[in-house]
Amino acid sequence: MRQIRTHALRHSYATIRLMKGHNVGDVSYQLGHSSIKITYDVYAHWMPGQFKSEVDELDNMQQSATYTQPVIRAADVL
Repeated sequence: MRQIRTHALRHSYATIRLMKGHNVGDVSYQLGHSSIKITYDVYAHWMPGQFKSEVDELDNMQQSATYTQPVIRAADVL
């Protein structure tokens, strides 16, 4: 049987929970991190859709005004 270090199991546990979308604060607390920042620094790339809602907002924006070209006046050119 292959030898598995306890610390590797700890990383697997945290990664699986965060990939499933569990609360990062809860995971951080269970890992015993002194700050949630430590958990983010180590595991942020495993959190799915971290910025998805922000990107979706850009897709759903409704423009209230139509786009117009800027007006160039003769005084601006000189």
